[in-house]
Amino acid sequence: MPRTRAPAYKVTADGLLEIGLVTRPHGIAGEIRVQIPPEYITALLSIRRVYLSVAGQPALRTCKVEARRTHQDVMLYKLEGIATRNDAEALRGAILLVRAKDLPALEPGRYYPHELIGLHVVTTDGVALGQIYEVLVTGANDVYVIKETPNSKEVLLPAIDGVVLSVDLLNRMVTVTVPPGL
Repeated sequence: MPRTRAPAYKVTADGLLEIGLVTRPHGIAGEIRVQIPPEYITALLSIRRVYLSVAGQPALRTCKVEARRTHQDVMLYKLEGIATRNDAEALRGAILLVRAKDLPALEPGRYYPHELIGLHVVTTDGVALGQIYEVLVTGANDVYVIKETPNSKEVLLPAIDGVVLSVDLLNRMVTVTVPPGL
């Protein structure tokens, strides 16, 4: 069976970040297992309110976080109003969202992947390479996947000093130097 995957950093018009996928209940007391991209797990430990988009329900469900913890490669959440395994089962497949502005600030020069998606990438010579389509978190360093259009050839750039020269979130622009051979 193919493994399900968390949403890819979509931010809604009202500033909510689609960040997790409820995969199944955990135990009998209403905990849910939520698949979260690893680069966000530490940031989510401080979030006290989440939102759930449940299939078939027109409105988001607002939930106070009673407890949360990491377990293997997922987050376990105990949410207010979810008291039994059956309550948790009803949330299977729901999307977990948080207010993007509620994420803790990162140190200068560090960015959350959702902040980088869609930024225009130009070289120091002024050549437009496209937009950041995806951020691959590899462990050693992030890699930016850059495309002109969703169906065009991609350029992979390591997000390291000397390659990424500046990130301007306000003007939605990243200036890079392309290493020889790319």
